[in-house]
Amino acid sequence: MGPVTLALVVLACHGAALLWLWRRHGPLLLGLWREPVLATPVLCIESDDWGAPGPEQVQGLREIAECLRRHCDSEGRPAVMTLGLVLAAPRPGMPPDSWSDTNGQVTVGDPDYEALRWVLEEAGDCLVPHLHGWMHCWPPAVARAAERDEDLGRAAGRVALEGYQVLPAALQTRWADCAELPCTPVRGETARREAEREARHFFAWVPGARPAVVPPTFVWNEDVEQGWAAAGIRLLVTPGWRQEGRDAAGRPQPVGPRLFNGQRLSSGLRVVVRDLFFEPSLGHAPEAVFEAVRQYWRLGRPALLETHRFNFEDAGRAQSLAALERLLARAVQVPGVVFLEPLRLIERLDAATGCLTGRARLRVYVRRVGHEWTLRRPLVLTGGVLWLGLAWLASVGSEAPES
Repeated sequence: MGPVTLALVVLACHGAALLWLWRRHGPLLLGLWREPVLATPVLCIESDDWGAPGPEQVQGLREIAECLRRHCDSEGRPAVMTLGLVLAAPRPGMPPDSWSDTNGQVTVGDPDYEALRWVLEEAGDCLVPHLHGWMHCWPPAVARAAERDEDLGRAAGRVALEGYQVLPAALQTRWADCAELPCTPVRGETARREAEREARHFFAWVPGARPAVVPPTFVWNEDVEQGWAAAGIRLLVTPGWRQEGRDAAGRPQPVGPRLFNGQRLSSGLRVVVRDLFFEPSLGHAPEAVFEAVRQYWRLGRPALLETHRFNFEDAGRAQSLAALERLLARAVQVPGVVFLEPLRLIERLDAATGCLTGRARLRVYVRRVGHEWTLRRPLVLTGGVLWLGLAWLASVGSEAPES
């Protein structure tokens, strides 16, 4: 075989390998390219499970607001925390089979929650309410499970005073019937009607409510999205996948392709991705969390940190507030850092001056591809890593983020 023939064979094999790479991983490679590249580092703390039950949460929210206001970004805004609000909880003493009835519920629209509504309005510069759900469960599922399990029935009786966390994780799912695993998603007209109803109550009851939603336990489906959209929801906070149910072990199950920041879904909702965690009560040190945040900034992505109400209650509140102080103190030292809640983040992603283009965008794209562990071996085996190296050389000298 002559050198020309050998070269042609090598090129043909390389071309076939690249074609396989594209057929196998093309949607991911394309998604990584289409995802906007932020020109500035963006940070948002996202906290879930506020609202019902428990009006006593107000003091914790005041202390959080004081902490956030002590740290301002490069544009003079205080740090921001979104609050995923649960709108309703069972009334004390009511069994699960009555949780779907109006008489069996307390809501954040009740007089007992007037102080909560007031602090949300007073701290609107740094506390941003989001919709987390009507209840942090699907009540018929809890009722059926409680009928079969006396211990679970007793735990359900404590929800009104202690919160939904006393339930097994699977039963805290709102948009799937997890009385039995694997669970059955709540779909069709029932899902659309209930999603629209909870969103309309959210806008009516919560001062300064923004049109963003965080699905409880990150399990939902497109019918639910359509109901939210019909009520005026515009933005969906996701873990990077749509998850429609739980498997036999209770784990959320991803469905469909990967989701990216700024993406528009078929339901019309826009997407942001939240897949970093900051739970001081579980030992998440702010220094380690901040290093993960810096990695997201180098990838041109916003850093949305997930935390929960339990961190800022009772004995652990002081420790968690101190950890939040340390995290924010490090963040404000980064040049150009901005604190944006998700709706303002989408506006920045859409702005012509908010994102990088040209060689700087190419350099960040190479980083993103290299960051995906599922792509590393295929890139080496197919020779795609050579083209990635050429792209990196072409981007030398660009002003890509280095935070």
